[in-house]
Amino acid sequence: MDNNANRIEWLADQGNWLITESPGMAPRNLEDWAEEQPEMTGVSLVLAATNYACHWLTLPGVKGRHLVRALPFALEDMLVRDVSDYTVVPGGSRASQHKAYVVETDLIDRLLELLAIHHLRLVSLTPETTLLADDQIARADTGWAINIPGKFEGCVPD
Repeated sequence: MDNNANRIEWLADQGNWLITESPGMAPRNLEDWAEEQPEMTGVSLVLAATNYACHWLTLPGVKGRHLVRALPFALEDMLVRDVSDYTVVPGGSRASQHKAYVVETDLIDRLLELLAIHHLRLVSLTPETTLLADDQIARADTGWAINIPGKFEGCVPD
């Protein structure tokens, strides 16, 4: 994984965001970290694999330009809540399969709001598993980040 990336993770049981500035460092409360950043700084963050889901879908006949509209409909039966509660981002295609990252829209809104309060701009938010090479497994806090193209991409606990 990228050793220079700031990894961000929402801990629902604690109700706060933690940021890890580099591997091996202890996570910190995002608010404390944000207070130390210069105002109007653009930040690039890596979203922890525990905060999103990745789905591989086969969508015969769907052209690339229609993928953004087709993915939410294809995912409807796989999601716990209504598809409108999620942000669905295409993650690329391989053979006849299309990858979709799914994250709760409320989670992203919470992150953007907190950054705005601290006068920071989110420049990019990268799914953690995209930093892994194909067929790679890497340690991710209390679990393992896994990238097996077309099969599984995400985090599993110890």
